[in-house]
This record gives sequence, C-alpha cells and structure tokens, in this order.
Amino acid sequence: MWESTYICSTSTIFSHGYIYPKEDRPLRDLLRKRAHRVRQQIRTLERVILAQVFDHTSFQLLETIIGVGKILALTIYLETGQITRFRKPGDYLSYSRCVGSSKFSNQ
Repeated sequence: MWESTYICSTSTIFSHGYIYPKEDRPLRDLLRKRAHRVRQQIRTLERVILAQVFDHTSFQLLETIIGVGKILALTIYLETGQITRFRKPGDYLSYSRCVGSSKFSNQ
C-alpha cells in the first residue's frame, strides 16, 4: 500500500493538493479523459433531445414551475405522455406515486 503525499501551496483555491504516485498517473489521466468524454456525450444528448421538445407548450409550462429545470421538465414531459389521459388531478398524483395507497392486496 502506498502512502498519500500532500503538498501545501500558497494558492487560495486549493490549500492542499494530492500528488498521485508516478505509477498511478496514467490510469488517473485515462479516467479523467473518459469522464470528460462521457460529460460531452451527455451534453450532446441533452441538446438533441431538448431541441425536439422545446417548442411543445406542455414542456414550456413545466419549466415555469419553481425548482423544475430543463432535465426534470423533460423527464416529467416524456414519462407522463398525454396529460389528458388522467381524468382528474388525483389520478395523475397516484400515477406519480405522490399519494399513499389505501388498498392492500392481502387484507
């Protein structure tokens, strides 16, 4: 097992930095590159999907709810489908698992 090595710097951003052992640096760099690539792919997917639903009124209305951003609005929009299939708000709340169940199969 290798010991951790720390370095103090005068930087105000990072007061302590970790120095990877020389033999671990290639793996660290590879993981950083892969993580960067995954983040790029996620951003590309989000951009393409959002471009397809951005003009839909339902999606735009969801974004006006406090605390609901683009990704959550997209998830709600795509998971819900046509909101008109729910006869009343309680039906949608039940579908969303926002209300407790009062029926039990074994009672």
